[in-house]
Amino acid sequence: MRTAPVGLAFNPKDAFEVGIQCADITHSHPSGYLPAGFQASLIAYIIEGKSLKEAIDLGKAQLVKNEEHQETLHKIELAFELQESKLSVEEAIR
Repeated sequence: MRTAPVGLAFNPKDAFEVGIQCADITHSHPSGYLPAGFQASLIAYIIEGKSLKEAIDLGKAQLVKNEEHQETLHKIELAFELQESKLSVEEAIR
């Protein structure tokens, strides 16, 4: 939650890094701080006028430059698969 405003204040590249730094204070595992960096960059890309799909693709490109990105990348891709599925929201969440 604390990283969402980072995307409003920084360009996407810096937002990713600052988002990581903000989350690392309490979430020192990559599965905690990398999603925060991704979220911050996503917001920054959208603020720049990118579509959601473009912002996600650009954020993923930043994400994969980091070691131990695999779990976060997998969850992002899983979210897309679930969104495309015919499952109800409740079933997808389960």
